[in-house]
Amino acid sequence: MSKINVEVELEPGFQNYRLLPTLPSPEEAAKAIRRSWQCLFLAPRRVTAPLLAAAYAAPLSESVVPDFTIWLWGGTGSYKSTLAALILSHFGDFSETNLPLSFESTSNALERNLFLAKDVLAVVDDWRPGVTRADSDEMDRKAQRLLRGVGNRQGRGRMTSDTTLRASYPPRGVVAVTAEALPEGPAFQSAAARSLSINLSKNDVDLAKLSVLQRDKQMLRVAMTGYVSYVAGCYERLAKELPVQREELRDLLRDKLPGSHPRTSDNAAALIVALRQLTEYSMSVGAMAEAEAKRWYKMARNGVLTAAKAHTEATRGGDPASTFLGFMSSLFAAKRAYVKNREYGKIPPGSACRSVGRTWLPPGKTRTPLTQWKDSMQLPRRSLSAGPTGASCISTKRPPTLPSRASLRGAASRSVSSPRHSGKPWPGAGRASSTRDATIPRRR
Repeated sequence: MSKINVEVELEPGFQNYRLLPTLPSPEEAAKAIRRSWQCLFLAPRRVTAPLLAAAYAAPLSESVVPDFTIWLWGGTGSYKSTLAALILSHFGDFSETNLPLSFESTSNALERNLFLAKDVLAVVDDWRPGVTRADSDEMDRKAQRLLRGVGNRQGRGRMTSDTTLRASYPPRGVVAVTAEALPEGPAFQSAAARSLSINLSKNDVDLAKLSVLQRDKQMLRVAMTGYVSYVAGCYERLAKELPVQREELRDLLRDKLPGSHPRTSDNAAALIVALRQLTEYSMSVGAMAEAEAKRWYKMARNGVLTAAKAHTEATRGGDPASTFLGFMSSLFAAKRAYVKNREYGKIPPGSACRSVGRTWLPPGKTRTPLTQWKDSMQLPRRSLSAGPTGASCISTKRPPTLPSRASLRGAASRSVSSPRHSGKPWPGAGRASSTRDATIPRRR
């Protein structure tokens, strides 16, 4: 796109980033930009509008700082990586198999690559809950560092052995993540505000429309090439106007997003500012008349607002135990559940109930708020047993145990633990559970 011949050697993973070497004609640009707008129909607008806005917000990163991460999450087979790759094709030739970044990389590698991806959209693929405890901790650390680094626009400070400061590498573009779940736990409560989470279900993507756009994805590069040239031509004006527009929109959106984190309205405002520029560019190349352009803009803007509201609901409360207690309260208020003693209680007389965990539900009630919440939140046992701050604790742990040790003449002994509780002993428990003392000789 430049008249100056410059050769650039890209880092590994970035070779597929490339726009057109020459500007498209007005006719080509108009046709391509209409094709780009069609991305809105690939899935519900709450999904596609923020993604499309993120692509066109990337060239504006110096004026409208994208201090948040698009967190696109859903179960396996929901086409989240495929959809993210198609949106990323505005900047090059990408598919779900050659996305530039992955959570398999180290945190340092991700930080450096997000620094190199300046004024473009960068997709970090495949965050997932860990299989083992060590794996889970590592994935959580990577997610924490990425979310906070993008949200604060800061890199990790380092020193050399002689205490000289090394260069830091803050993110310089728009960052999107594909993930199998939302990060959970108290450590992520503040990090969640530095993101805009978008849930994608298996049946959300229109596969027929996706196939059509995948065949024509080279047109998305044409659209972005013309858009970047348009932004460059009025860069000084946009650098002054866009930050003001973002502040005005942020103040307006706060009333439309009650109960949300202050950052959520600011994140949505940044995406809507990008949609405004896309609309202006569409009219400037004659892709659509003003009335039609405003209809498309309104459709996309409403999609961003819907996504922001959904993000607020998904991240509200943050504490899984508080969420659980809220659902339990609703079940009790509706008289659709009752509490019984775990060992001696009985189901309601005269009814054939089934057990869901510790809760009894009438027959036929297979999709209660509790089971819906369980399916979507996937509450870990440790989160529930921890309990919310200042509230009663629901524990899933067995009763505490007392280690005991004794010596028998002529035989080495080892310690065993037995449950400590009053009342009826655990099934299968013998003298060890009643006396809290047992010794088992080791075999020689």
